[in-house]
Amino acid sequence: IFEENGFKAKVNVVKMFGKKRRQYDVLAEKGNKLYVVDCKKWSGSRYRLSAIKTAVKKHKERCTRLNETAIPLIVTLIEEEIQTYEAVPIVPINKLNVFLREE
Repeated sequence: IFEENGFKAKVNVVKMFGKKRRQYDVLAEKGNKLYVVDCKKWSGSRYRLSAIKTAVKKHKERCTRLNETAIPLIVTLIEEEIQTYEAVPIVPINKLNVFLREE
């Protein structure tokens, strides 16, 4: 989807920061934009909102280690009850194309 929208995309990128290893599901770059994508597939449990919030906090930390201008993005398999948390977009995969075109 990123490449179809003119981005250069890398999948499953692993970076080392000292002795800490960080994995990024997708790094998508176009011009001065760098999306750092964390892909999530949660079960239908009632604790999903809590899991989203935890995932966003961890993902933001990984993004700042990578690049201060990186834009964190969570892509989910299904639509969640929130679209953003702590300024991080939470986009269902079926709406990713529209999201990228609107940016």
